[in-house]
Amino acid sequence: MRMFHAASAALVLLFNATPAIAADRDGTGTRAEGWSGEVSTGVIYQEGDYGTDDRFETVAVPVTVTATKGRFHIGASLPYVRTSAPAGVIVSQGGLLGTPLLATGSSTLERSTREGIGDLTIQASVDLPLAGLATSLGTSVKLPTASVAKGLGTGKADYAVVGQVARPMGVLTPFLSLGYTVLGEPDGFDVHNTLSGSAGARMKLGAHTFAALSYSYEEAATETLADRQAIGIGLGTSLEDNMRLSLEGNAGLSEGAPSASIAARIGFGF
Repeated sequence: MRMFHAASAALVLLFNATPAIAADRDGTGTRAEGWSGEVSTGVIYQEGDYGTDDRFETVAVPVTVTATKGRFHIGASLPYVRTSAPAGVIVSQGGLLGTPLLATGSSTLERSTREGIGDLTIQASVDLPLAGLATSLGTSVKLPTASVAKGLGTGKADYAVVGQVARPMGVLTPFLSLGYTVLGEPDGFDVHNTLSGSAGARMKLGAHTFAALSYSYEEAATETLADRQAIGIGLGTSLEDNMRLSLEGNAGLSEGAPSASIAARIGFGF
């Protein structure tokens, strides 16, 4: 079923995941009149047992392109994935916040390592004009470009909508996001649509540097897994007007979440 988010997810990583950890390239908060964009890549690592008797380990290298004009944002992300998991498990980037996997009740515990192109995610969002608040409404679609034979994808498209709101308060910006994902059901699997959300705060540490702390929740899409809960911390900085770096770590708070994950990202503006 699912692996990664970008958020899900809105799957534009780290800087663009929520208003609380999004940062304007020039730090002024002003919108450019014409188009601007960013190309980014990075490495994501996740591991855990997800309440089973086996260990799962996945590394992904996504390439993401985003573009912005005024209040409108579009983006696309395609990862290369390498995973080690039981042979009967489908691993896919999936829902908004990245619920890790979908397993059948009869899946074998024999481990297999497979790799290849993951699913393509396309997203679009618009900033909403609410006084004193940074808000947005977005949608995304996960297209089934990953190999079903290798267990890297479901072969079905997923769709998501997400709303985000943040309240700038000096150096501190609390935020909240809510999402709903409609999952394509692969043959032989019983899945249901999911609700998800996150809450936290971003703190400005300097003119071009910030830190963020967040809690995330996502419903499990099958009865074989528990709901996902995790706490995350991130750090981002702009080294130049057209280059940004970020680092993010997450710790699972429930059996349905990966025990630990870490992501590093570099982006170049244009």
